[in-house]
Amino acid sequence: MKKLIALLMVLTMVLSMAACTSETPDNEGDEKETTETTESTEPVDYAAAAVEILQNVWDLYPEDEQFFVSGGNMEYHIEQMEKDENYMPPNGPGVYDMAYAENLPYLLYIPETEMANVDGAATMIHGMLANNFSSGVVHVKAGTDVNAMATAIKDNLAQTQWICGTPDQMLVAVVNGEYVLVAFGVNDAMNPFVTRVGEAYPDAEVIYSGSIIG
Repeated sequence: MKKLIALLMVLTMVLSMAACTSETPDNEGDEKETTETTESTEPVDYAAAAVEILQNVWDLYPEDEQFFVSGGNMEYHIEQMEKDENYMPPNGPGVYDMAYAENLPYLLYIPETEMANVDGAATMIHGMLANNFSSGVVHVKAGTDVNAMATAIKDNLAQTQWICGTPDQMLVAVVNGEYVLVAFGVNDAMNPFVTRVGEAYPDAEVIYSGSIIG
């Protein structure tokens, strides 16, 4: 029964993300040139660092204020529940497997023209309805204008045609100079999230915070 409930929750979330928005605007423009960095002898795990950013925010929530969220790839959680009847998706952020990168624009509203500049991501999304609360962090490849990408995501969110409930507000910020944090949802979920992002990352550059209607 426990496994069935968890599976239904994850499937509900997958369907909500697929059905609750129409096609997002396809931002036109040439893809930006990127450069590979070879100076570091130890490659940075950008996805793990993206998870850490979200986890630092999530950890600031008192336990009684936390709600069910699921991170990473829903495909992975479904596979694990099919293999292990005791598996439960963790309540918190998770690494987004870039093998499924084609689905990321539908979760975080990254323009498809910008996806070539993303090399690591993490997500943390409401367990029942993505429009209630969705958040994610992406690492922007070296040589890419981080602020330009953040602005493109903000514009894409503002122009989205929502079908089953428009989120009240959104937040787009640059964290640590090379990560873009994006979140949107209803006021009850977003207000505490915005506050805790400010507490965890007071030096973050806020590109936009406010109503999702542009």
